[in-house]
Amino acid sequence: MKVVKYGFLLGAIIMGFSIVYGFVVGDFGGDGIEMLGLLWGKITLIDIYLAFLAFAAWMFFREGFNLNSIVIFLFILVLGSFTICLYTFIAMH
Repeated sequence: MKVVKYGFLLGAIIMGFSIVYGFVVGDFGGDGIEMLGLLWGKITLIDIYLAFLAFAAWMFFREGFNLNSIVIFLFILVLGSFTICLYTFIAMH
């Protein structure tokens, strides 16, 4: 179980660095427009946001519908897998 828990911590660290790197080096607006212009870019966004919603539904079931859960949900929508990995690591602690 420790391997899984620390695997989620590693995932949060990797995603955190990836997000920062993307904002520092990439062009969020330009790259986003280009990605949305591609069919597979749209399908990927639909897929990932459905996964975010599925995880958030499980989190609301587990935690209840309260202010803390709503804040975590908003972080999931903005920071994605970083938040999911960090939340899961903390929940397993």
